[in-house]
Amino acid sequence: MLDLTWDRVDLESRRIDFNTAEKGQGNKRRAIVPINETAFKALTMAYELATTHHVIEWAGNPCTTMNKAFNKTRDEAGLGKDVTPHILRHTAATHMAKAGVDMFHIAGMLGHNNIATTAKVYAKHHPDFLKNAASALDDFDINAPRGAQLKVVKA
Repeated sequence: MLDLTWDRVDLESRRIDFNTAEKGQGNKRRAIVPINETAFKALTMAYELATTHHVIEWAGNPCTTMNKAFNKTRDEAGLGKDVTPHILRHTAATHMAKAGVDMFHIAGMLGHNNIATTAKVYAKHHPDFLKNAASALDDFDINAPRGAQLKVVKA
């Protein structure tokens, strides 16, 4: 985040490209993410006030750490001291899952290369989680004579 420069923020198409040629990331590609309305407004205002080519700056210089600013903002928001940027990332992904966003898109937003990593942590929060499994049990007729419909399968 701290390395993000304005040339990778496309306000017109509302996309941020987190890839950079300077970083030694090998073949790992970072996500190109859409900018939502709230971020668009904040980024537009920040761009108009920018004094450097870095998106996150302070007093005309690129920021090298966000700890002090994050902690101050967290405290002003009334969040506990145990809240970290990683917890906010996890919270955002959980909210996306609860809103019904599919695991593929959540993985993309988080920059996960393997959707299984995302599903392992966030699938349980999705409103459709286990829905098909539960619906399969609807096929049983509870009024059928005892043992008429149920085929017992031993594992």
